[in-house]
Amino acid sequence: MEKELGGVKFFLLAYMCRQIWQENCKPLKKKYNLGPHEVYIIKFLSSSTKFNSAKYIAELSGMKKGIVSVYIEKMMIGGWLVQREDPEDRRAKKLFLTDKAKSVVYEISKMDEEFHSTILNGVSKEELNTADAVYEKIYANIKNISENKKIDVQPNRGENEKIS
Repeated sequence: MEKELGGVKFFLLAYMCRQIWQENCKPLKKKYNLGPHEVYIIKFLSSSTKFNSAKYIAELSGMKKGIVSVYIEKMMIGGWLVQREDPEDRRAKKLFLTDKAKSVVYEISKMDEEFHSTILNGVSKEELNTADAVYEKIYANIKNISENKKIDVQPNRGENEKIS
């Protein structure tokens, strides 16, 4: 990658990965008549039992809350999701995948494994561990800045919880 890109590399890589991931999703979207946001929501909910609410989907994906609500409603009508009251906070609603959605999860997981295998081709475990350590330091620095400037940049996470 060109040196002139400097600090933009990370964002460029993230953008490129997203574009390729969305392209890889096309057959899945067509097969199940799902949109890209719906595939993302299924993927998100399949990988997170703690952040299984519309609020977290919006916060962690960057989608607007209204858009997330529209997709969630559509997915509940389509039988992909169910919404239940949170036993710890009756005002909060938790989202759960239905059996219909769980059949898609396997295909998304398989696609993700192939995608990760391809983009990480030639990258050693040691290099991945180093990258993870660097990301943790960047995360800590961002958290420091946000606390000092009182900027809310993250959902409620445990103090020592790592980024996943």
